[in-house]
Amino acid sequence: MKDRVYFAKQAVRLVRRWEMPEPIIMFDDSPTAEGGEIPLMFCDGLARAFFLSDVSEMLYAAYRRGVRDEQKRRKRKAVRRWLTLREGDAPSGRA
Repeated sequence: MKDRVYFAKQAVRLVRRWEMPEPIIMFDDSPTAEGGEIPLMFCDGLARAFFLSDVSEMLYAAYRRGVRDEQKRRKRKAVRRWLTLREGDAPSGRA
């Protein structure tokens, strides 16, 4: 089973391979900005870390969905096999 660390490494590889530009986070520091907003300044490294975290979470979530789908498929297949074996044991008019 692959874990989150694996997908974090894959996210870094994808970003490097695609040569994606680092995300730029812009903040509105104009005097007309909303009173509740805090004009925080994020460094590029932190923005990149957040971006990589999002990419790795998306990859991990897609992987988990695929694993769950495969588990469901195998379970349905096993149940069908069990039902056909059970029907085969019972006397039926299909012989």
